[in-house]
Amino acid sequence: MNADKNEPDLTEVELLNKLLALHRELTGCATFEELGIHISSELPAIIPPFHVIRFPVVEGELAREFPLGGVEPEVAPDLAEELRKTYPPYALRAMSSREPLCYDIAEIPELKHIATDLAAGVSWCCFLALTDSSGEPTEILVFEFLAPGAKSDEIARRLSELAGILAPPIETIKLRRAYEDMLRRSEALMQVSQIISGKLELRELLTVLARQCSWLLNADRSTVWLHDEDRGEIWTIVGEGLTDEIRMPVGLGIAGNVAKTQQTLNIADPYSHPLFNPEVDKQTGYVTKSILCMPLHNKKGDLIGVYQVLNKLDHAHFTQKDEELLASLSGSAAVAIENARLYEDQKKQFNSFIEVLASSVDAKDPTTADHSKMVTGVAVALAKELGYPPQKIEFIRVAAVVHDYGKIAIPDAILRKPGRLTPEEFKLMRSHAAKTIEILSRVYFTKEMRDVPKVAGMHHERMDGTGYPLGLKDGEIRQEGRILAVADVFHALMQERPYKRGFTPREALAECKKLTATHIGRFGDEEGAHLDIEVVDALERILEREDYDPTYFARESGWSDISAKELTALARQYGHEQEVHPQRSPEKEPEGQSEDAGQQG
Repeated sequence: MNADKNEPDLTEVELLNKLLALHRELTGCATFEELGIHISSELPAIIPPFHVIRFPVVEGELAREFPLGGVEPEVAPDLAEELRKTYPPYALRAMSSREPLCYDIAEIPELKHIATDLAAGVSWCCFLALTDSSGEPTEILVFEFLAPGAKSDEIARRLSELAGILAPPIETIKLRRAYEDMLRRSEALMQVSQIISGKLELRELLTVLARQCSWLLNADRSTVWLHDEDRGEIWTIVGEGLTDEIRMPVGLGIAGNVAKTQQTLNIADPYSHPLFNPEVDKQTGYVTKSILCMPLHNKKGDLIGVYQVLNKLDHAHFTQKDEELLASLSGSAAVAIENARLYEDQKKQFNSFIEVLASSVDAKDPTTADHSKMVTGVAVALAKELGYPPQKIEFIRVAAVVHDYGKIAIPDAILRKPGRLTPEEFKLMRSHAAKTIEILSRVYFTKEMRDVPKVAGMHHERMDGTGYPLGLKDGEIRQEGRILAVADVFHALMQERPYKRGFTPREALAECKKLTATHIGRFGDEEGAHLDIEVVDALERILEREDYDPTYFARESGWSDISAKELTALARQYGHEQEVHPQRSPEKEPEGQSEDAGQQG
């Protein structure tokens, strides 16, 4: 080798003293950042101007590179990236030989096409293996020597001396980091277990499991697949980067194969793996670099799902430690998923029960069929518009579904009577709200749903205190009850009855707005406010946003069996709305009154 003209001119004694001083400086460095600062300031007295990067050795393999110290070469970013892409094979040679390997940039075959451009910033480089106390390689350092200069036997010898000085502090830092990482992972596992143990909504749980897994394993994204034994499929409703439900047969693809074999797959190079489908990456633009896929089992050993983790961020692929960590997480995840599924089953059972109750009431009177379902849709939409959290929205949905259940105790002759009711019949009809509270109070509701009977019975209370069954007013009526009152009146106005035509959504809204203030009632008397203006304003915002399309409320109801008659009527009302008001504009309120709306609704 030639001598690098930029190398510091040192006698053996001077070199030894500087190496001893460097050893003292580096002892006690707690982080790679601190080590890099000392290297950057002290090494220029020993070797020519340089930039050094490090390749950690993890489980006998090179991890991704990290900058360590020195001066970044004056090379275009794309050239620097191409230069460093060539390093791994040479770093592996240095790891095998345990001797410094030095190359002029022009000597590296992969760089011949850009050697001239690179030579302006980097003249030569040296690969230096560091070993731990047992002689095993722990790091490969790559020294990039800045131009001008040429590789030098003397500098290679000095780097050999430096290896013995740099190795101990690097080993100490890595041991400290390993210990801290072990503590962090243990604390993180406990934290994740606490987080997921309180999640019962399946979609929310799977979202948390995916995010926490990515965080724990330092991965780009994760997906939790669930096993559908009846259909022989795995499926997911959530994953980082996913928005819709995805299903695939057990045995298909990497996740499907893990579900079939129930064996973990740790894939370092997905594109060379026979089970990997690159078309997904082509369609999404995502580049899959590494995959860790592990089955999830319950305590009985039954398959309940698959964890799939993509792209390790700090290493070329997932390590044995990652597999151990994911296995630990999988135990907690499996318990949480089983609990969430049990909760979902109980919720479905409960929902089917209350929906049967509501359907039995709607079936008693064909003229008001689907009323409970549509009131549910309006109430849910209002709750969302008013910013209610998911649990409260569910509470309002349940209360809306059963709000008219007290009608089960009203004789069919009264419910189906086409003309006006007698005072005695009307009194009996009004009793349905109290009956709703009375009957539902005998049903067991969970703590979150305990007030459903009370709120369900509030849908005929009025803001001025003239409603029933309790004559509550203003702040005595819970807002959930006010929501049901608006939803009940609004749909009753829109629904065609034997004694009245169905209003358009705009007409029904105008009538609701009248009922938020003092107004003239059906019999010509002055009446106070019936409906909450805040809730009616929310209804107006929804209708404006949805272009007064009432089918929106059918979709929000969550019911899939709303009758064709009701849907046809809604479509007809929307068509009429579009004919009369093709563009959104303020509309003069109609003169018509609500007739029996809010009394038989």
